[in-house]
Amino acid sequence: ANGNYSKAIIYLKEVLIKDPQSAKARYLLGSAYLKTEQLRFVEKELSLAYQLEPDNIKYRLHYARSLLFKEKYTETLNLISFVSPDPVLEGERLNLLAIIFYVKKQYKEAEKYFHQAINKGCVKANIGLANIALSKKELKKAGLYIDQFLNAEPDNRTAWKLKARIFNLSHQYQQAINIYSRLLNYDTNDYELYLQRAASLLALNKLAEAEADINVILKKNNNLPIANSLLARLRFQEKKYKEAEKYSQRILKYNSKHKPSLFITASSSFALNNYNLAEKRFLELLIMEPDNVDIYIMLANIYLVQQNADSALLILETLSENIRNNNVQLLTLLTHAYLAAGQYNKAMDHLHRAQSIAPENKAIEQLIDISRIQAGEMGTTKSLFLFNESYKKSRQADYLLLALYFQE
Repeated sequence: ANGNYSKAIIYLKEVLIKDPQSAKARYLLGSAYLKTEQLRFVEKELSLAYQLEPDNIKYRLHYARSLLFKEKYTETLNLISFVSPDPVLEGERLNLLAIIFYVKKQYKEAEKYFHQAINKGCVKANIGLANIALSKKELKKAGLYIDQFLNAEPDNRTAWKLKARIFNLSHQYQQAINIYSRLLNYDTNDYELYLQRAASLLALNKLAEAEADINVILKKNNNLPIANSLLARLRFQEKKYKEAEKYSQRILKYNSKHKPSLFITASSSFALNNYNLAEKRFLELLIMEPDNVDIYIMLANIYLVQQNADSALLILETLSENIRNNNVQLLTLLTHAYLAAGQYNKAMDHLHRAQSIAPENKAIEQLIDISRIQAGEMGTTKSLFLFNESYKKSRQADYLLLALYFQE
């Protein structure tokens, strides 16, 4: 009851030496192992408690939960295929049933049973509903479920971790950091919290603090992939591309399909003008994420830097027309590719689409002028003088005016 599970385990073992048939001692020992995350011992003790008292619904449900941890879903279902007259125990049973549907991604059924469990007073079912809301990216709803649970159990670490995750997904990184810091005050050995806090700090560009957290992990395990991945990301944000490439390549030796490492390797190689490796890595990513528009954009940039307009057009035109016509960045890239390929009419068409989406974008106006000069439409360059002072004094404006005077 005081949370001193290690001492409780010692006492319970002493009881079982004298009375190995004590179902209550087996049940409590299994529960204590569960609290201390010694999962390899949990199922054995709870199984023995259930076998010793098969009519005890509490023992039966706890044994079922231990089987659920081991992903033994059929056995779990067999154990909970009953209705308990006790509302509290029935709520527990319904919650376990909902979890099985949840892990099988049958969210509609899971949601139904989580609500039924809550109606029976099982507050922890709110955690399940929060996870379902997160799977649907309903962050506000997920936050409400977590808050309802925390009102009943304000010290539950699992719920606080989930709340921090919701803050991260909502880009409220500082609130997430506050939660991780508070949790670490109580348990400095929870290394997952250091990793989560480091990721949040990186999102806020607090690089020194993030590196301190990453180093805590690396001191314990120098080869931990997620820590090396975060360190690679940190070096990339510092624009230390050579180091970023080194750390991400280290991960790829053991896991060639690690997406964050592939992205950092590719982006770092691009920054280091190693275009062949950058292209190779982005193409590997594209196989895994064929709908990721950012990868198409990066590949097109690689080809354009190498003056390979045909390859840039080939990769960009792979995207559906609907995606291309509603993305200013894609339309602008296509314009550059068509200009490089000498297809001025197509370049102008895409620029006008981009302008219709972002009419206030001055960069698009400037690109229109460049395109018109390259297409030989001289009179339109008068619009240059309508731009702000900074543009009129820029090298780009000087270049356009020079081109105009030269052609005249």
